[in-house]
Amino acid sequence: LIIETVLGCKDTMKKIVFIPGPSPLFVPETSLFICVNDSVTFNNVTFNSTKSSQWLWNFGDGFYAPQFDTGFITHKYTRTGKFDVYLNQYDSIANTGKYCSAIYPNLDGGQSKITVTVLPYDTMKLSANPIVVCVGDTITIVADLKTENTYSKYNWIFGGALSQTSDLIFKAIPNQKGKFQVTMSPDTVGLNSGYCPNFDTIQVYADSIYADFIISKKDDPYYCFTNRSKWAVSYRWGFYHDTDITVRKLEFKQNEQQNPPDSLICNNFIEHFGVNWICLEATNSLGCKDTACRKIENDYEMAI
Repeated sequence: LIIETVLGCKDTMKKIVFIPGPSPLFVPETSLFICVNDSVTFNNVTFNSTKSSQWLWNFGDGFYAPQFDTGFITHKYTRTGKFDVYLNQYDSIANTGKYCSAIYPNLDGGQSKITVTVLPYDTMKLSANPIVVCVGDTITIVADLKTENTYSKYNWIFGGALSQTSDLIFKAIPNQKGKFQVTMSPDTVGLNSGYCPNFDTIQVYADSIYADFIISKKDDPYYCFTNRSKWAVSYRWGFYHDTDITVRKLEFKQNEQQNPPDSLICNNFIEHFGVNWICLEATNSLGCKDTACRKIENDYEMAI
């Protein structure tokens, strides 16, 4: 206000008048780079709001949410993409019954967008070939991985042990009979944000075979052998080996065949004086084989 007299004297007075109005403001409290079906939390930090203030959130993905006080709000994003987030504030004009509004960020006012980036999870599918093996054989497991990320290492868990590979192939060797779980996941150590790894699990199986027998010598040189093998479907007997062929994996010399449920087989060694190695080869339904050898010392000689 400026006052001037007829003599030209002047005086000036200034007074600041505050006109309340909406001035929305928010900050993200969690990362703006998330995986699909994850959530982002925002904090409404609007200052100088009135009791009549109301807010409306626009999360950019087609969802809106009202808010009646400042503070935190969380939103879950259920599809991938980039979503610009806005906060509208509405305040009443005193004694008018009217509301005025404002938006944050105000792009026309030079404020920058606040964008949530929602990334897809990797898709992962494991396959095994073969899925059932003999104990000690190799199972090759391959991961079919579809991803927008770049990984340099992959973690494999087999039989409770962790291994790492630089490719999508893993070779597992079961050392006992049973069912085994194999799990694969990308290694994310050292990667920046903006990745959504996934994992997959597959069951593989190892079948076993165990060859065993006992010898009855009570009627020598007529010896009988009781087959005590496990998990076999067929057997081969070789009665006249010179040594234990399992030591150096020598040739099996077959004399008889045997099929379950038969367990007893006998042979006359009257013409085979001295040491004879008896070998039994057992085979299971997968073709897995095991061989057991025992020796007899035939000292029976026919009288002339």
